[in-house]
Amino acid sequence: MKQIYRFLFLAFIVVISSCKKDEVVIPNNLQNSKLLGKWNLTMIEVSTAVDNDAPTTTMSITDFTDQDYLTIKENNEAVLSLSADSELRQGYYSYTSSAAKDVFTFKSGNLMLKYDVISLGAKELILAETSSAIVEGKINTTIEQYTYTR
Repeated sequence: MKQIYRFLFLAFIVVISSCKKDEVVIPNNLQNSKLLGKWNLTMIEVSTAVDNDAPTTTMSITDFTDQDYLTIKENNEAVLSLSADSELRQGYYSYTSSAAKDVFTFKSGNLMLKYDVISLGAKELILAETSSAIVEGKINTTIEQYTYTR
């Protein structure tokens, strides 16, 4: 009798493990077909503001190579390449839209980057990341704006 139970248990395991997995379904509200393709990084502009004053541009970087890009593929797959760290990051993106703002998120392993979408056109994508810190009792806000073109 024990042999029959062992056989049935093993047969059950084989049947369960051989079942076809369902395709991943990504909700339409997390996708944006306008993003599909390769975007080359052309400029990073860093601005700072102290205690909510108007931001001032402190640095503009424009010397990028063909290894500085963001590629958006079907099924929310994405690739981020930055020549500065010589690392190709493969991961996934999501795009959420609301009345207040659109947000682009990229996730690769433990890395998660979240940007506000400033503009998205056929030839240009502008993303911004904002961070704040209190320094000497004042709120210092840094805005990094990334411009990508096709």
